Amino acid sequence: MCASTLESFGVAGAKMGSSAMPCTLARMRSVIAAVLWGLLVGCASHRIAKQQARGLAAFGRSAPAGTIALNDSLYYDRTEISNFNWMEYEFWIKRTFGEGSTEHIEVLRDTSAWGEHVSFGEPYRSSYAQHPAYRDFPVVGVTHAQASAYSNWRSDRVMEFHLIKAGVIPFREDQTATDHFSVERFYATDSLKAYHHVPYPHYALPTYSEWLCAVLVSDSLAKANFRRCKKYGTPKGPSTKFRACAQVIEHSGFVINSLERGGGSTVDPIAATSCYRCHEELIWHIRGNVGELSSDSTLVLGGGWTDPLDTILLDGVFPSRAANASTGFRNVCQWKHWNGSRH
Repeated sequence: MCASTLESFGVAGAKMGSSAMPCTLARMRSVIAAVLWGLLVGCASHRIAKQQARGLAAFGRSAPAGTIALNDSLYYDRTEISNFNWMEYEFWIKRTFGEGSTEHIEVLRDTSAWGEHVSFGEPYRSSYAQHPAYRDFPVVGVTHAQASAYSNWRSDRVMEFHLIKAGVIPFREDQTATDHFSVERFYATDSLKAYHHVPYPHYALPTYSEWLCAVLVSDSLAKANFRRCKKYGTPKGPSTKFRACAQVIEHSGFVINSLERGGGSTVDPIAATSCYRCHEELIWHIRGNVGELSSDSTLVLGGGWTDPLDTILLDGVFPSRAANASTGFRNVCQWKHWNGSRH
């Protein structure tokens, strides 16, 4: 009976006879354990395969984190790139390429940009870029080349995250200057050829036409969106509510920070990138607060806290300027298929 049981599990030589191994309880336990282990491994492999399939199916089908869909293929950052976002970038570059390396030096911001603003100069020059109080404020003092390099780096990190999540590649903390993950390396790796059909998230600076689309679709200042502002309590009591975004604008003074409203006269000339009072489906500070670099190196979009309010509202396009304290940026993203280069 013991031999037939072993045979049913596919164990060779289980029949009784002179050449058969002694049928002991220990032998039975080891066989059963081996079979159960095989079943567990098979189930785990099946589960991993299903997880990977789901992960790969998400490529190109979902809005990247922190973005709002303007159409079926274009996603726009809800907020400006923050100091904390840039600090993550700088930390990764320093860890991967080494402190003081050319790559590390190239990501450092120009904090001297605050020097021309006498009323804010020194405290902001020494604190704005690094102090925790300003971690969620827009990054400023960056050049067009720096913003473009950040966009490429962001494409790499988001692509890497999705591939790790799908189980295609392992997480690696020890990446170096010569072997760190990049979109180019992924599509050039033959061992990953089975996955080269998946698109990658292409982050870039927005064009003027994309910015106009964002203003029309999701501008937090558009009158059509006033009714979508969240109601919230005031110091007079939780039952006192603001009825519209217009009142939020007047009350807070930073919805559209400009030369006449907020900029240069408040405790902080720049507002934080997010607004807890605002509807989650609106793009915040697309006009005012800080001007935003565009794909065209000669244009800045939206205007900043040093620009006149009427110009911000009526035009929204400004000539480019050197890295300064009133210009930052945000990204647009599109899922794209690899054709040999980023495009």
